[in-house]
Amino acid sequence: MFTHLCTSPHKTESPLVTLIRRIFILVFITSILTCFLILVVDIRSDLPSLKSTQEYKNYIPAPNIYFGFARGFIIACAHINGTIRTSCNNAMIQPTFNATIQAYNGSYVSDVQMNKDFVLRFDLYSTENASGLSLPVYMSIMDPGYGPNIVQYHSSIFPYNEPFAQLIEVKNIHFLSQNSNYIVRFTRKIRNILAPNDFGSYIGINRHNYLIPYVESNIEYLLYRNNTNGINWIAAVSITPASTYVENETEQRNRTVISLLGSISGPGIFSPWGYVQKSLISKEVLTYTADTPADTLEGLEKLSLEERVRRLEALDLFLYDHVIGVPFDRDMKSQKQDDYKL
Repeated sequence: MFTHLCTSPHKTESPLVTLIRRIFILVFITSILTCFLILVVDIRSDLPSLKSTQEYKNYIPAPNIYFGFARGFIIACAHINGTIRTSCNNAMIQPTFNATIQAYNGSYVSDVQMNKDFVLRFDLYSTENASGLSLPVYMSIMDPGYGPNIVQYHSSIFPYNEPFAQLIEVKNIHFLSQNSNYIVRFTRKIRNILAPNDFGSYIGINRHNYLIPYVESNIEYLLYRNNTNGINWIAAVSITPASTYVENETEQRNRTVISLLGSISGPGIFSPWGYVQKSLISKEVLTYTADTPADTLEGLEKLSLEERVRRLEALDLFLYDHVIGVPFDRDMKSQKQDDYKL
């Protein structure tokens, strides 16, 4: 087609015929490209579906914890594994004043591995007079494989307006009231996410994916107060895994350009009258057709009864093994006869 469009016309072809031929080819190509773009735009509006599987792990990494408060404070950290309690203050970045947001920020970052019985314990103490201050302590929990969130989740790949990035933050932000105890249980997930605006995923080839580990956490308020920590004690929170099962999520598009084109052309190609089916059937027929001379009525009358029965049995076996639908029809007839007998 492109050769006919670009090559010079034949000597025997009139200029009008050449012009009409080239116009027809251009219109045909333009129609194909237009249909292709319409399919891409239509598919782009679809939200990908999510396929989920679970995998058991003996240990999962401890999450990164971020704290913020309007007044100066310090954080005491402890690892509790069964009855063993050890300090983890060396994993703490103690709060410092952030002039940008006019608040104090601190964080916990560690490479420790947690099982279901492992607990992170944080006690928060004020270094200033916070009495009468009703503002809560801000706490954010993030997976260590993709943190801190203020850098990675707001990158050019996943800007802040990306719904998935917003969902990760919202689900893992908690507020701690003063003079309160909390427990947070979290689960770890890994999402194989489609790259935003990936043209290959719309077509169905060369998809670009990113593995995004993240956590989902839930907070519970404990109905007891700890009055033994002094007047500077603000709040306490314990963080532990809800389970060590890791949920693997894979985003996939329900429709692609290739799948839609296959749906449109599939019935024509794979129907009984399609080229592929027709060629396969012709080969099957050639394989199983017997090359025997046709018997006339006069010839059959000369055969013995045993020979006629043998030929009928051979024909019956051939029909049952090689003719589509014969076994099903016989089973249906046999079932009906059994029903009549009942």
